[in-house]
Amino acid sequence: MMNDAVSTELDANSAGGWAVDPSAFAELAVHNALLNDRTALEAEWERRGYWYFKGVLDHDALDTFRAHVLDALRPLDVVEQDGDALRISARAPEVFPETIQAGTTPFPELVHFKYWREFLADPRIAATFERLLGDKPNWVPVAELRAVPPNDPTQQSLSFPHQDGFYNEGYRCLTAWMPLWAAPRACGGLAVAEGLHRQGYFHDQAAPPRFAIPPTAIPPEAWRTTDYAPGDVVIFDRALPHSGVRNRSREFFRSSFDVRCVLPGDPPPLVGVIVSADAEQVTVRTEDGLERAFRFDAESCCRGIGAGSGFRISPAEVAEQYRPGQEVMLTHEGDVVRLLREPKY
Repeated sequence: MMNDAVSTELDANSAGGWAVDPSAFAELAVHNALLNDRTALEAEWERRGYWYFKGVLDHDALDTFRAHVLDALRPLDVVEQDGDALRISARAPEVFPETIQAGTTPFPELVHFKYWREFLADPRIAATFERLLGDKPNWVPVAELRAVPPNDPTQQSLSFPHQDGFYNEGYRCLTAWMPLWAAPRACGGLAVAEGLHRQGYFHDQAAPPRFAIPPTAIPPEAWRTTDYAPGDVVIFDRALPHSGVRNRSREFFRSSFDVRCVLPGDPPPLVGVIVSADAEQVTVRTEDGLERAFRFDAESCCRGIGAGSGFRISPAEVAEQYRPGQEVMLTHEGDVVRLLREPKY
């Protein structure tokens, strides 16, 4: 049924060649009318690879979360709330760093943003997601909070089309994406390639370390987006190609939150800290205080940390990057590593 989302710390120009016009994208299908019909919802998931629910999140809970976001951004003096819009401040710089513009790198003030857990644990939000998913969600510590300023109009319109499952082995997740303030098409937002979750991975296996999807792989007519409003939620499959769209609004920021959830009935990844690591194995102290050793094989998917979190690295490079005390998320098959990466929140 469903999936997870990777926010790769990549140069947005690596998606060069995506000469598409988001203003011409067809509208996302809206699924509010199917909320009481799980069979119909599952059929739509199989057909499209996503669900889009309009205005379903409690606005009081959302306002509390948004207040924390504004508190974090206030020292930067780059945004001003204007009702349900997030207007760029007159005191903001004329040009932001390229990866900030693309949304591939968040403002440092929004990294390790602890309030996301409180937001998802709010009974009003938790009840909504249980209704949307048909089961109590089991959230994974891969959560991103973005504030994307207006962009250079000469840049390609899609920041980095990708499929989350390609970068994450050993666990099945879905991703929930939520605009925190209004995000009409001019502000960009999430775009998905409808129905292409059933055709395998489109990433170029011969183009390491990013393995970008070639622009010719996705038919332009497959892309979908919409005018988003706070309270909306898009939930999508880990194999569904998707991308952030550049913010062309000139006067507004786009702010969004996305987070992953393990499929109902599946075990969550292990979360802990590195005890030791070399080219053969890694030892992790998990959240329950136990130390467990896992070995690498040819199929182990290891990802870099920090700015290189979107890159696959070899087991030999793990010891160079994963020092004792480094927080990690790990999936395994028996004692073999399937995925090793840092959590992201």
